[in-house]
Amino acid sequence: MPSTIVTSIIASIAALSSVQAAGIDEVSLTFYTAPSNDQFHQVFPTNLTSIPIENPMTVTHIYNPGGAQCVITGTKGESVNVPIGDHKLQEPQPLKSGFCGGL
Repeated sequence: MPSTIVTSIIASIAALSSVQAAGIDEVSLTFYTAPSNDQFHQVFPTNLTSIPIENPMTVTHIYNPGGAQCVITGTKGESVNVPIGDHKLQEPQPLKSGFCGGL
């Protein structure tokens, strides 16, 4: 019986490790701008590292295709939580930085 428990624990650890290894390392967000509704993309690692956003265009909304939860900070101080889907800023503004964490 104890060997069965040990075997089950080892199998569970191996399964958890393979799930973590299958996680995504980065996510590409799409930023929509005003007034022309142009767009630009930027890739963020999913390790919670803050990455500067150096595009000076005024952004109205952000699209996340999924796989990570992100937080984007604007130059006027607004922070936008960006889970999967399309998210509008309360006030259009250039962006300063962002970070993402894997789900």
